[in-house]
Amino acid sequence: MEKQVIIITTESQLEETFQKVAEKVWGQKEPQKDYDSDRLTRREASKFLGCSYQTIYNYLKQGLLREHGIQKKKFFLRSELIEFITNNDKKTINQ
Repeated sequence: MEKQVIIITTESQLEETFQKVAEKVWGQKEPQKDYDSDRLTRREASKFLGCSYQTIYNYLKQGLLREHGIQKKKFFLRSELIEFITNNDKKTINQ
């Protein structure tokens, strides 16, 4: 049986340790971009936009948002949601 060890450390020391491990594992300072993190479900998109799940559905029906994916594996791209926010104000969306 392996011996369990408790480590007491500060947040900055922990971050530094993780950074060193990441550099060793990935061979670079920053890990490569995880493209799945840019994909949001309808629920995640509604939280991101600050609206209800139903509003997301309505935006899709109106053609204001575009959903990606195949069959039941649907998602939104974070970059497109940001573009949607910057190009549309609430007055225009609600009309």
